[in-house]
Formats: sequence, C-alpha cells, structure tokens
Amino acid sequence: MADEQEMYWLKSMQFQVQQKDKEIADLLVIIDTLQTNMRSVSTYVPEDKIKEITTRSYNWSLNWRPGQDKS
Repeated sequence: MADEQEMYWLKSMQFQVQQKDKEIADLLVIIDTLQTNMRSVSTYVPEDKIKEITTRSYNWSLNWRPGQDKS
C-alpha cells in the first residue's frame, strides 16, 4: 500500500513540475513579446522625451534575460 501511495505522490509531483515548466515557458514568451513591444514603441518617442521613459526599471526590463538573476 505504501508503494502505491509513493507512486501516486511521485506521479503527482512530476505532473506539477511539468505544469510549472509549461507556465515558465509561457511567461518567457510573454516577457519576450513585451520587450519587443517596448523597443518598438520607444522608436516613436521624440528624441527630447526619451530620457523621461528610460528609467532604471525600463532599462532592466529591456535587458533582462532568462537565467541572469540566478544566485
């Protein structure tokens, strides 16, 4: 009986990991799309106003890549 419970638990954990992997992949696509959109929109900002939008968080957002924040 314990073996069956362990197998069920293991399969459940594997399924959860797969779901999280899919979720992470989806989020990476969203981040990439948003970065692309930010770059596109910034080309329409007049040169004299560009400093108003290029904040630290704006630059961090544009330059962020998966895995760079791992400790």
